[in-house]
Amino acid sequence: MSVWVWLIEHPEGTFLIDTGLSSDVNRKGYFRELDFVSRYYFEKQMKFGISREEEIDKQLKQLGVEVKSIDKLILTH
Repeated sequence: MSVWVWLIEHPEGTFLIDTGLSSDVNRKGYFRELDFVSRYYFEKQMKFGISREEEIDKQLKQLGVEVKSIDKLILTH
């Protein structure tokens, strides 16, 4: 499952919308702290395959964007 992240470079600043997931999501038991319904949804209905190279810090580095250059982080959920 893909996880969408947007980086917007705008005259008013650089905005990062969402941050994606960490590769820890692949670890068995990652969702065990959630309530029953959420845990069922994430463990049985969805499959994630996020590699370390797909995490936000690695992606920003690949684009040549320094984390400290981001002016605003907007989390949509």
